[in-house]
Amino acid sequence: MFEKYDRHAELSGKMAGKLGVDLTEKYLEGKISAQSLRGTVMQCMRCKKPGTCEKMLAGLEDAELVKAPDYCENRVMLEALRKS
Repeated sequence: MFEKYDRHAELSGKMAGKLGVDLTEKYLEGKISAQSLRGTVMQCMRCKKPGTCEKMLAGLEDAELVKAPDYCENRVMLEALRKS
C-alpha cells in the first residue's frame, strides 16, 4: 500500500510540476487545503494508466506540458490551480 502511495505521490507531483503548478506553494498560499493536497495522491491512485504516465513524464525531461492528459485523474484540479 505504501509503495503504491509513494508511486502516485511522485507521479502527481511530477505531473503538477510539468504543468507549472507547485502544489506546496499553492498550499502555502492557501489556494489548496492540506486535505486537497493529499487528495491529489488519492485521485492519482485511481488512475488506470500509471505506467503510461511515468513514460510520458520521463520523456519530457525539461519540457513543460500545455495541458494534462485526458486520462489524468487530477486534470481538472491541476488546470484550475494553473490559472490561479
